[in-house]
Amino acid sequence: MSALGFNTGYIEELYRQYLDDPQSVSESWRDFFEDYQPDESFVAASEARPTGPPETAPSTAPSGDGTPTPQQKPKPAAPSDDERDGGAPVIRSASAPSINGASVEPMRGAAGKIAENMEKSIGVPTATSMRTIPVRLLSENRTLLNDYQRHVGGEKVSYTHIIAYALVQAMKEYPAMNTTFRHNPDGQNGEAGEPQKVVPEHVNLGIAISVEQRGKQTLLVPNIKAAEEMSFAQFLGIFNDLVRRTQGGDLEMSDFEGTTASITNPGMIGTRQSVPRLMPGQGVIVGVGAIGYPPEYRAFAPERISQMGVSQVMNVTSTYDH
Repeated sequence: MSALGFNTGYIEELYRQYLDDPQSVSESWRDFFEDYQPDESFVAASEARPTGPPETAPSTAPSGDGTPTPQQKPKPAAPSDDERDGGAPVIRSASAPSINGASVEPMRGAAGKIAENMEKSIGVPTATSMRTIPVRLLSENRTLLNDYQRHVGGEKVSYTHIIAYALVQAMKEYPAMNTTFRHNPDGQNGEAGEPQKVVPEHVNLGIAISVEQRGKQTLLVPNIKAAEEMSFAQFLGIFNDLVRRTQGGDLEMSDFEGTTASITNPGMIGTRQSVPRLMPGQGVIVGVGAIGYPPEYRAFAPERISQMGVSQVMNVTSTYDH
């Protein structure tokens, strides 16, 4: 499951729903979960979840006329805040472990799976490059695109749409960006354990999307299949559909499979620059920083900046297997 990266916690939450009620998930998820083998961390977390008290037959008590009537069975306790979270509840005891007075709690569910995948990503041999890119031309072209979109009744174009599509075009010109590294797992096509380069057939671009689940933010990375074959209009439509289905909880297993590259935009929350982790099975992940004027010009009046011809910039990082 490590190939699914940050999506694993979401998939395991769906699996828990499937175990409780198979009809609560779509048919495609039921087909996937029929032969699904959860990893050891999921099994351990599931076994650690406390089970409710055994049900007993309802007792009877005499009514006013002497006829026995069943007593109402007590209602189960409301789920705790931890159980409302996507994973198993945190188990606390009177003798909880501590380190220098700080309490220690196990990480369950999506949070634990994210930490596990972050650790696995350390095994990928990576390098990171960073560029500061002026965005004046990008901004002007986006304005022209949105003027046209309003005229024809189309959807609004964001900076992320344009940057993601530009990334796909760059990968068409430099296909080595889309290749991935692995150690031969089974001895086929070479010796077991030897380093290998995998050349995917298509560019399946993962889009990092932040969604709120049970009051907490989590990150999902579904992908756009065969993005290199699309026009910008097609890419825009599929991108927006993917975002809508992610926010609506309507993703299928196929939306996560086969990701070869990813783009993430922490600039939307003001981050100027980041070095995101490259998940196993992917060739590159691009991080897009916030758009703004260089620090040395931020105190200038807008009129002065315009006179000087200073452009806003964004920092873009590319982390790739080396």
